Amino acid sequence: MLTLNNEDIVRHTDLYASVYRSAKGAPFTEKDFLEKTIPVLSAKVGHTYPYQVKIPKSTPELLAGDLEPKQIVTIEKPIEGPFGEMWFGDCGKGVQLLCGYKNGDSRYPCNVFLGDADIHGILAGATGQGKSVTLNSIIYGANYVYAPWELSMVLCDAKIVEFKSIAMNNPMPQILAVSATNDADYLISVLQEYANEMNYRSAIFAKTAEVTGKECKKIGDFRKVTGLVMPQILIVIDEFQAMFSNAKKKGGRIASILDDFARLGRSSGVHLLLASQELGSDIPKATLSNIKVRMAMGCASAVSQAILGNPAAAENYGKKGYMILNNNGGEEGKEDANVTYRVPFPTDDQIREMSSKIIQLGHDFSVTPVMKFYDGESLITESKYKEWLSQFNVGANAIYLGEPSFVLNDPEQCVKLQLTGNDIENIMVMCPTGNALSRYISLLNFNFELSNGVQCVINSANADLSNRFNFKKMSSNNLYFQDNSYETSTFFAIARSTVYKRLMMLKADKLLYEGGQTIATPVTNKLFDETFAEEPDALKNNVSLRERFAYCLYLMESDKQIALGLRVTNGNDLTKKVTQDKLDCAKSCIQLYLQYGCDNRRLKVSSIPTTYFWVISPDRIIGIGRSQKSSFVEEWKRVLMDCTEANCRFLLFSSDISEIGGITSCMRWIITEGASDRDVSRLKISEDYPDTVSSRLAVLYDRSAEGDKCFKFKKMLHDGELIS
Repeated sequence: MLTLNNEDIVRHTDLYASVYRSAKGAPFTEKDFLEKTIPVLSAKVGHTYPYQVKIPKSTPELLAGDLEPKQIVTIEKPIEGPFGEMWFGDCGKGVQLLCGYKNGDSRYPCNVFLGDADIHGILAGATGQGKSVTLNSIIYGANYVYAPWELSMVLCDAKIVEFKSIAMNNPMPQILAVSATNDADYLISVLQEYANEMNYRSAIFAKTAEVTGKECKKIGDFRKVTGLVMPQILIVIDEFQAMFSNAKKKGGRIASILDDFARLGRSSGVHLLLASQELGSDIPKATLSNIKVRMAMGCASAVSQAILGNPAAAENYGKKGYMILNNNGGEEGKEDANVTYRVPFPTDDQIREMSSKIIQLGHDFSVTPVMKFYDGESLITESKYKEWLSQFNVGANAIYLGEPSFVLNDPEQCVKLQLTGNDIENIMVMCPTGNALSRYISLLNFNFELSNGVQCVINSANADLSNRFNFKKMSSNNLYFQDNSYETSTFFAIARSTVYKRLMMLKADKLLYEGGQTIATPVTNKLFDETFAEEPDALKNNVSLRERFAYCLYLMESDKQIALGLRVTNGNDLTKKVTQDKLDCAKSCIQLYLQYGCDNRRLKVSSIPTTYFWVISPDRIIGIGRSQKSSFVEEWKRVLMDCTEANCRFLLFSSDISEIGGITSCMRWIITEGASDRDVSRLKISEDYPDTVSSRLAVLYDRSAEGDKCFKFKKMLHDGELIS
């Protein structure tokens, strides 16, 4: 006989309650969820093995109508993973949100898709209520189930916290880009990249219909018509409210891009999943109305009302891992459409186990793309910069600056100045401090040290920087000067002479090789023989050199650009007398032809060595920077405008442009950091300059760029330099 008194009843009740609470609070992990859910999902897909997947070619090739597969992947048998079958999912209907069980019942996994019916989703949740866990469950679950040919992901995190670790530790092949930065410009560039892709897909579908003669208006049609598997794109934006806050004046541009996704993403297979602690007013109502899938973790009543259309999520506040989903677009009066899900928790060990297998499969099937990842906190120091540069094809035709703070469709992923010679290509570095200027003196010097055949002629009017750098060693053939007056400067005389002699030589060869006529006369032949009397007979008997000599004398008489540039007198009659300065100039040009290896072949710009003329602190040079003289300024501007044609460029380093602002029109590229509003205005780049530039970034302005002309990039740090 069992006798229970009141004390026993209370004790046993407490014990059972404790066990119940313990069981209810027991971790529900991703492993538990996938092991029970995958057999059900796999059976619904029902693959028959082996089967093949045809992967399409690149976007430009598809736009051209090339519908042949880039790659054919054969799946011989089910792919086994740590928690069940992998990569069996079919995104034909969209992307299934694998975020738990309905009411915690393992028989009913979440069956909501971001696809044709429910295109986009939004998730809200107060701090500590499981929003990040839910996003991880969705991301890792989807990458476990869907292969890269079925699903592509773009992850954006304005608070940097969540997605940076995915890019650095678990770069799964489905993930095309990770933006883990509070830099609004980078986030905008990522979103714009995939907005462009969305528009390209619409054009691809139209081209497919034209090529095949079959209707093709959306991603599902494309699969049916071509047999090619084009992946759905899921763009996950965590803390999207912070993204708007950081964007400031560019918030409207973000809103416009999101609205394009919301309206046009359905047919092209591009889906948004937005997440935040709250729902502010930045996101347009029209955009929000196109987001039907509404999810809320525990949160305040007002947030729940804004997301779900009712305050139900407030009841879950404090219950971590419980989410209410309503796919009625947040309409009020639809509380009966609320469904509660218990979200699985991917532990660190499980994440490592899943991601390592996913990454390995990507390599096994050769479907791992180059992931675009921007980590705003990672910078390269000066002592390691040259080693970093050595990975690139550094040469005379490109100057490499740093990692871009925007999406750049270039495998090198580096902001660089591409020299073509087709336009003015001078460079100005404008920084308010000598310490900042020295950063770019070192950076450019590293580039030139790795470039073969580049010549540097340097003039410094800045004693501090002259003491800091060994400019004589940095220059070619010790061509280093410390001139502080334009009028008496050997440096500027050399620069001017080099530019216009080269231009004259190129013009002479154009006349010689294209004109088809002889210009040499008995007078010029006699002058040639007298000028080169001491030279070998091979030179004196070279007909091409005789003709060039005559053309050089002719151009100094007839070409105003050459005469002004070389400061030679006009009006002499070649049949009477030629001044000695012209004879000396023509002689030096003949010697340059020989030096360039063009004694019997036409001189081309590519035969001329690239020469950079460095001007350190032009603001301190009398005549052009201070105590300006208009004739000197105008002459220098002519040299700046003409030099690129002669394969010469000027590099200007200045901390004060108040007196030299007029020459900014002669610059193609301007590099700046820490510029004040006044500096930006004087540089005449205000219209394009970014709203915010962190202390870790510099800005490149490219006058010749189409569209955006300012590009932020990571700056090189001095060794030991601290950046906040």
